[in-house]
Amino acid sequence: MSADFRRFWNARGGAAAFERWRNGAPVPCLLVQVVAPHFVAGFVISDEVIEAAPILRRALMWKTEAQARAVIAANGWSASVVR
Repeated sequence: MSADFRRFWNARGGAAAFERWRNGAPVPCLLVQVVAPHFVAGFVISDEVIEAAPILRRALMWKTEAQARAVIAANGWSASVVR
């Protein structure tokens, strides 16, 4: 088992979380819109960023909420939760 997969597996609760997902249980997450001078993009965050637009992937994938906020602030971007 690779280190990345082990981290992914443990971050999501391991086998119990996988069974809930496989049985169709919803995973609580938020869609966040990021606005910058040269793009508008989005990412999905649960405990970590689990999906991101291509322009955001390198900067945000697998970051926690606090880390994602820091990256967004450091780059001068603004972010808002899409409801």
